[in-house]
Amino acid sequence: MNNIKCMVKGRCERLYKLKTVTVQGKMNNKDVLVVEFTDEAYQIIGAFLMTDAPLMNFSVLTLLEKVLVGKKAREQFSGNRCRLDITKEKTIINDLFSGLGDDVPAYRSCEVETRQLKDWVVQWKKDKESFARKKVDY
Repeated sequence: MNNIKCMVKGRCERLYKLKTVTVQGKMNNKDVLVVEFTDEAYQIIGAFLMTDAPLMNFSVLTLLEKVLVGKKAREQFSGNRCRLDITKEKTIINDLFSGLGDDVPAYRSCEVETRQLKDWVVQWKKDKESFARKKVDY
């Protein structure tokens, strides 16, 4: 496994930026919020945040918290794009599309500090809610 490690607290916090992307449809356009990691090695984290973290009202936060407070030693989470192996110190994020063939684009696996991942998920949830409120205000 070709893991990229982001285990130094504080160093990892500014690895991404938010931007608005307009998706063009046949009938109308739609603005969506996108998280983009500046280092390609962390793209799987962006895919997780945008695709899987919001599933079931961000239920992954409950799993992360159970492990961080010691209620569970290990948890696993699987979504539409990613699989997470969660321990108190680190979480390994794997792309479910990996190994499906050369014609299926996949991201490299990534290892990240579990506390940092939880912080990113919480922030992404806040950013999405703020983005949705701003769109309603117009």
